[in-house]
Amino acid sequence: GSMRARDLVKDDYSVDRLSVVKDVFRQFVLGEGDNAGEGRPDDTIGLIAFAGYADSLCPLTLDHGNLTLMVDDLEIVSRRDEDGTAIGDGLTLAVERLRQSPAKSKVVILLTDGVHNSGVVDPRQAADVAKASGVKVYCIGTGSQGRAPYPIEDRLSGRTQLRLVEVELDEETLKTIAEQTGGRYFRATDRDGLADVYREIDELERTKITEVRYLQYSEHFQQVLLAGLVVMGIAALSKSTLFRVLP
Repeated sequence: GSMRARDLVKDDYSVDRLSVVKDVFRQFVLGEGDNAGEGRPDDTIGLIAFAGYADSLCPLTLDHGNLTLMVDDLEIVSRRDEDGTAIGDGLTLAVERLRQSPAKSKVVILLTDGVHNSGVVDPRQAADVAKASGVKVYCIGTGSQGRAPYPIEDRLSGRTQLRLVEVELDEETLKTIAEQTGGRYFRATDRDGLADVYREIDELERTKITEVRYLQYSEHFQQVLLAGLVVMGIAALSKSTLFRVLP
């Protein structure tokens, strides 16, 4: 729910945090947009989303077009019983997906704007699992500290208004995760800062993965060829009969 805050785009309170995260992630993966890099065409990338629960939305894949479509479909939770920040569960699930990857470099980019308060796995235990699996974790803490504009619906009028609400980011936990796994911690308080973080991560080691793809097709030229031969035969026959061309 904290992703509804409107503090990552200066002087534009119509854009929530999640929209900014989606846009910057797309640039990172595809290399689209102003000042974007080359993208990550040779990396298999997956997607784990977490609020009160963690969910694997996309397996490791080179099909980055479909990956970014799944990112576009991400929505902020609307039910209170599904809300929360299950950092430990999200990280554990990401590490589990990476274990079977043949890549030499295994990296998790863990982005959050909140404090671990849900799930069954403690973030530090998840970091131990990542370290034992040879997975580096690059943590990104995004959003303001203190107070941020947040849309709140007035129960009487039904109108939504922006109000300053208290927000909190557990930087110490993120720093610990990064340190335990040999990664790094980054802080991004606005869109430009988040883009800079992803550009820096883009300089990390890369591992090329070859994917075998099969193309299945059916040939239909025989019918066209037969029709053409029939027309040519009729034309040749017509020249020798009633419809021959006069000089």
